[in-house]
Amino acid sequence: MIDAAQQLLESFPKSALLHNMLGTAYLDLRQYDLDRAGYEAAIALAPDYILPHVNLGVTLSLMGHFSEAIAHYWNGLKIDPNDIKSIIYIGNALQSKGDYEAAVESYRNAIALAPGCAEAHNNLGNALENQGNLQAAVTSYTQALVCEPKNEQNQNNLTRARQQLGATCSSQNPTDKQQDVLVFSPVPSAFRIWPSNFYSANQTG
Repeated sequence: MIDAAQQLLESFPKSALLHNMLGTAYLDLRQYDLDRAGYEAAIALAPDYILPHVNLGVTLSLMGHFSEAIAHYWNGLKIDPNDIKSIIYIGNALQSKGDYEAAVESYRNAIALAPGCAEAHNNLGNALENQGNLQAAVTSYTQALVCEPKNEQNQNNLTRARQQLGATCSSQNPTDKQQDVLVFSPVPSAFRIWPSNFYSANQTG
């Protein structure tokens, strides 16, 4: 794909789509400096082309530059305020920063626009779980499975949350003056920072 894109760029050097395609090819290989160059070239040529904005945000998220990533996702939303992927990816970046409250809000905004989006429900469950709100997390994971009944990741998340919720309930003793407090560590691997259907050059929105 890289060779094909480079050859086409020799004939069409001002094609934002081809620069985005080249960036995506390098992103597949996790060659971040090269994929950034492709996306930045696409943005320079076509500032209103949403895909390289969002893909550059994905790259920066994978590099751990979450604040920069969020800025690029917001650039995508300036182009299309209803872009679900940008809203979800903002939530993912916020969650990676440990800002679970803001992440919850972002995922809920995505769900308001696309109630059937399993990814938004699943990632909302992750943020709620990281907040320690296990009952709400179970509800979100359950809804994710309603949207995608065969999704193994969502099922695993639901099973884990139910087990933790059961452990919490069984550990509580109403005669105790203090209740046990569970400490929840972040679970970034459980949400989809870079899903298999991330934006590619072949997608238009």
